[in-house]
Amino acid sequence: MSCSFSLRLLFRHAALAKRSRFIKTLEYLCKREGILFKIQEESYTSIASFLDNDFIPVYNPASKQTEEFSGRRDNRLYTTKSGRSINADLNGSANIGRKAFPEQFTTDNCDILSRPVIVRHPDHYLSKYSKHSPDGDIGSVMEPVVLPYR
Repeated sequence: MSCSFSLRLLFRHAALAKRSRFIKTLEYLCKREGILFKIQEESYTSIASFLDNDFIPVYNPASKQTEEFSGRRDNRLYTTKSGRSINADLNGSANIGRKAFPEQFTTDNCDILSRPVIVRHPDHYLSKYSKHSPDGDIGSVMEPVVLPYR
């Protein structure tokens, strides 16, 4: 038991080291290209409702207070207090943006959250269709295909 516990710690340590290296590399590349890099704390972002503009607190392990949110998450869908369903990942990512940049992430233009689209990479269809044109030359690059989300 002791051996497996130490192996678990070793794997966790290795994963944290890889994550740290990735973050430092990403930060360097962003600064080099002039892109703003910000690490954002993301507690409660997947259970708070973006469309209902729920308050998103910062996690505090010392606090005994439990937070109440207006909607609920069921698998891949988030249902708001008005009964509107949106993709749960979109709700969470919008809340992370709202935590990082509150003045820029508002619910004014949020209709896109309830009508997402699926964008498939052109290579997705290479297994069905030949990438060569009928005359034998390599065909031109296909445009991404946008499908309505059902």
